[in-house]
Amino acid sequence: MIDEAPDSAPFLEGVEMNTRNLILLNDFPSNQKNKGKRTPKSPSKPSIRCCTPRLTCISQRPSWNISFAATIKVMRTVAYSASPNVRNLRRITDHGMPKFLLPTGIDCMSCVDPKGEWIFPKKQNISLKIKSLPNRCLIQGKVVLYLHGGAFCLCNTSTHRGILSTLVKYSGAVALAVEYRRPPENPFPQPVEDCVLAYQWLLQSFNPSDIIFVGDSAGGSLVVSTIIAAQKQGLPPPKGGILISPWVDLEDHGSGLPSESWTKNLGVDYLPHNLASLFAVSYLGENTWEDVSPTLSKNLNLLPPLLIEVGECEVLLDQVLEFVSKCRTAGVEVTVNVREDMVHVFPLFIFTGMTQCKLSFQDMAAFILNA
Repeated sequence: MIDEAPDSAPFLEGVEMNTRNLILLNDFPSNQKNKGKRTPKSPSKPSIRCCTPRLTCISQRPSWNISFAATIKVMRTVAYSASPNVRNLRRITDHGMPKFLLPTGIDCMSCVDPKGEWIFPKKQNISLKIKSLPNRCLIQGKVVLYLHGGAFCLCNTSTHRGILSTLVKYSGAVALAVEYRRPPENPFPQPVEDCVLAYQWLLQSFNPSDIIFVGDSAGGSLVVSTIIAAQKQGLPPPKGGILISPWVDLEDHGSGLPSESWTKNLGVDYLPHNLASLFAVSYLGENTWEDVSPTLSKNLNLLPPLLIEVGECEVLLDQVLEFVSKCRTAGVEVTVNVREDMVHVFPLFIFTGMTQCKLSFQDMAAFILNA
């Protein structure tokens, strides 16, 4: 069972929050203008003052280590402080997020057609072979087609280089991350169209039985939509798909009557209502929720075997489990791992050393190699 998140948490004692910044009261620097003046002594347990206390406070889970807890604290601070403006948010995600160094033995290379980035093991002159693509049977083994998350509107292939390079290191596969067009400038179905074209290009060099789709959050939604759209165009299905915390029901975005997990996990996860609503409407365009939400699709029977990784403390948990149920009803083979105490797209935080993150990568790698 998931405990109800409290309105405040000792983990954030000493934090003052407004819509512009985060101030640690115990570590507040002395102001030069007040130099020489006596500074009042801070109380031993300063109170929490937030613009929205319920939303900016965090309920730390039993298994979290200090690094993971601090990371989620930062994620929540940024998410709840940011103005709901796509252009401003892109300044944070596209340019402000750190680009993680590649693990030892892993390399990357940008590409133009399709637009994106290759990530691969440093062995057997793979970089030279990639430059010669499309060329069938030039590269042996499994290949991952990765569709990055970021609520459709944000992030790019470089922001997800950390999670994808780790997956390549665990699995030994070669991966192509797609730089698809993003809403609101390019709403549905344009991102899906770009992903279908990337898959079509990949089929010139790889057998579909060697291709595994992987996507996180909005990218997980794109995985489902792309596989279905590709088959409607006469393309063969890939061998399988991995969905990491997929956003599969865009109508369940925290407004109106959201699912129970939206309310229950709001004090733990880092996704706020207002941003989810903004991104969902941006992706929707002039379409219907049935058009853009994989859970509402009438073609789930076209999906290959799926592995789904989701956190126990995600606001999207209920919709993911509903999607699993509908896929199984449609005859799709689905394996779902609900990781204890984990939040949205928790494998991103593998650098914190959490066991749940490591186990997730191990299971994803096994799925890729054994599919």
